[in-house]
Amino acid sequence: DNGYSDAIMFYAQMLVQGNGIPANYPKALSLFKSLADAGNHEACYQYGLMLHNGQGTQKDYNEAARYFKMAADMGNVDALYSYGMMYFLGEGFQADKVTGAQYIKRCADLGNVKAMFFYALILNHGDWIPRDYDESMRYLNLAAMNGNARAIQIIQEHSQRQVTGNNQDWSKQF
Repeated sequence: DNGYSDAIMFYAQMLVQGNGIPANYPKALSLFKSLADAGNHEACYQYGLMLHNGQGTQKDYNEAARYFKMAADMGNVDALYSYGMMYFLGEGFQADKVTGAQYIKRCADLGNVKAMFFYALILNHGDWIPRDYDESMRYLNLAAMNGNARAIQIIQEHSQRQVTGNNQDWSKQF
């Protein structure tokens, strides 16, 4: 396609952001859908986001999930995270926190920083999958090492408590 689809993706993203041109969600939605239906994984993800958020259309969790899954199956890690979160929160599905956690863990293991942090929370909480503080701390550290501000803050606060002798359970900070 000689870069034609890349140019359309760029234009559609400009339409969503209003970057240099007036924002136009319906037009961006239409462009993302055309590219998604042609097999572009990033367009599948962007189209799913717009459906999920109701940008340029009514919210449609079922269709958003379908496009997130398509993009995830093509290797889009952000789409995999969104799909897992939809399961976890019960958006478009009956809430299934165990299945959602499995998708989120897979995404964290593929390097998605938001998933690393959220999976640390899931492991720390322990209601949906067995609580594992050591593994939770490992994912929290991974998120912090990759720049997640909240993970950095929690680790710093935990370290300060250890220095001051207030060795309160770090997990209560979540």
